[in-house]
Order: sequence, then structure tokens, then C-alpha cells
Amino acid sequence: MWTTIRRVVGLLMVIIIIVSVVMLMNITAPNPTGRRYSSEIVEVVESTVRERGTDGERILAKDLNTENNNLIGQCICNGTANPAQTSKCTVCSVRIEMTNTTRLPDFITDNYIAEAKNRLDWMSRYGDQREQITDYAAAAIQLGVPLWVFVRVNTIVDEGMYDIVRSTGGDIVHYFAIEGYQDPVNIIALVALIVAIGVVLFIVWREFRETRHMTDIYRDVPDVPENDEDLPSRHSVPLPRFEEDETYRMYEITERKLGDAEAFMERVNGKVHISVDVEDPDSDDQ
Repeated sequence: MWTTIRRVVGLLMVIIIIVSVVMLMNITAPNPTGRRYSSEIVEVVESTVRERGTDGERILAKDLNTENNNLIGQCICNGTANPAQTSKCTVCSVRIEMTNTTRLPDFITDNYIAEAKNRLDWMSRYGDQREQITDYAAAAIQLGVPLWVFVRVNTIVDEGMYDIVRSTGGDIVHYFAIEGYQDPVNIIALVALIVAIGVVLFIVWREFRETRHMTDIYRDVPDVPENDEDLPSRHSVPLPRFEEDETYRMYEITERKLGDAEAFMERVNGKVHISVDVEDPDSDDQ
């Protein structure tokens, strides 16, 4: 029973080890990058606002494995926009009703629209930011793709921005790692991995110990002579301890009784004398 329990626990620990390793690889997040946090740390101190924005776009392009839209020029346009009249746009990917003539998201693909926001806060009270993301959301809905906005791990975002982005089926991802950031999932996965490995090693040690003990028991049992199936072999299953004790006790009792019987017979043979007189039938005739 305990062996079965140990093996079931061991199997669960192996599964935990696999899951922990996968989580530590940072490849299972439900967003277009597949990551919980960025592959590089963003600059947040010794840089300008423009440099921080460019750094975030560069890292996101790497993690998305997609070219930055600044190099492609796929714009969101209003009804009257002419891409040829702008230096940024080469094509209108979608036309929507908006106050701006064109918008240029950081990334437009067949599967999503993505935007990098390497900033400390991103709030709906900032009119320009709210209008921009509202236009992006309208374009995403018309294209039938989700909108994803990637912000820093410590960026403050209000519910208004979440509502706008989530209306497209996408989400806001606290993504860009900063100096000193520790992912809580990594911490949990690492602790689980260490514990699971320890449990597996303990179970393997117990299995090895019991196997070696049983091997020693089988080694003490003589081999079966050829063509003799009645004698035990080293492959025989040893009796449980209580059965061995009971068998030995019966053997001692039987041996003692046989000894008593033999002693009694010796006393009888030494003390009893049988005398038989034989009469001669011819003696009366004389």
C-alpha cells in the first residue's frame, strides 16, 4: 500500500517538475508574445520620454517577432485621409470615424493590433491617450482582431483604459520588466521545483533501499535443485514475519515433544523386564 502511495506521489511530483520548468521558461502567457514579462529590461531612469517609448517598441518587436509598424506604415485612417499625403503612412489598413486624419499603431498584423507604453502611468483622464486608444479599439473591432497594450510591470492603469482595450477581446499586459523586478510566478515555480525534486529523490532512495533489502532476502534462499519444484528457491516470495515466527514456534514444540517421547521409551525399556516360563509337556510322563 505504501509503495503504491509513494509511486503516485512520485508521479505527481514529476508532473509538478515539468510544469515548473515550463513556467520558468516564460513561454505560456496568453498574449501574442507568449511571455509574462519582456525578454529585456527597459530603461526608465537615464532616458527621455521619446527614448523610453522607442526602447519599449524595440523590445516588443523582438518578443513579437514582428517588424515595427513605423517601418511599414499601415495606418488607421478617417474617411477622407489620403496616405500619399502623409510621410508616415503607405496604406490605410482600415477606415473609421475619428477626429485625427491618421493613426499609426506600433504593430498591425492579421491577428492583432499591439501598442507599447513604456510609461509610469496610463490613465483615461489623459485626453490624448484616451482618444488614441479609443481609435485603436474601434479599428481593431472593425478588423475583427484584438487590441493588446503592453505597459511596464509597475505602470498604473485605471479601469477606464481596461474597459476600452478589453472591449476588443484583447487586454492590457503589465509586461516591460524593470531593474530589480521579480516575477511572482517564477518564485512560486522555483519553490515548487525544488520541493518536487526533493520528494522525488526521497522516493527513489526509499525504493532503492527496499529493493536492495528484498534482494538480500532472496539471496539467502537456496536455489531449487533441477527437476525439484517442491523446494524453495531464491525467487520464492519470503514469508511474512509473523508467519515465519509461527512456523518456527511449531517446529520447536514438535521437536521438544519428540525428545520427550524418546526419553520416555528409554526409561520403559530400562525398567520393565518380561519373564516367560515355558513348561515341558514331557515332564509329567517321567
